[in-house]
Amino acid sequence: MCSDGGKIQPRLHDNQLAYIGGDTKILSVDHGIKFSGMVHKLASLCGGATDIFFKYQLPGEDVDALNSVTNDEDLEHMMIEFDRLHRASAKAAKLRLFLFSLKSFVPSEVKSERQLFVDALDSVSVQSLESSLPSAKAAVSAENPDFVRTG
Repeated sequence: MCSDGGKIQPRLHDNQLAYIGGDTKILSVDHGIKFSGMVHKLASLCGGATDIFFKYQLPGEDVDALNSVTNDEDLEHMMIEFDRLHRASAKAAKLRLFLFSLKSFVPSEVKSERQLFVDALDSVSVQSLESSLPSAKAAVSAENPDFVRTG
C-alpha cells in the first residue's frame, strides 16, 4: 500500500500521530528493483512528481517509527523486511509506504526529520501543569524542605 498527499498529524481524540488525508493505492514491484526504478514508479503513481521521497511502516509500528529509504541499500533492507513478514505470516505480507514531496517545504524552512517530529508533538494541545494539578503550587511552598527557592 502506498499513501501520498496526506500529512502526519496528531489525532484529535487521542493525540497519537496518524497519517491523515491523501490517497492510498496498491503498488506491486519486482523484488530486484533498484532505488531509481522505485522512485520512478512511485513518481508515476502520484502524477509524475520528481521531488519525492518515501518511507515505509512495518506492521505493528506507529507512524513515528517510519523507516527512510534513500538508496539501494535501504531499499534492499526494506525488501528483506518484506520477505521476513511474508515467511512469518499466513496472510499476504504488506508494507505501507508513505510518499512525501520536497515541494511542501520552503527552502529556508527545510527541517530535519527529528524537528518535524518534534513540531508535530508540539502542536498537540496539552493542558498546563498548573491547570491539571491544582495542588502543584501548594507542594512548592516554604514548608517543603525538598524545595529550594533560587530566585
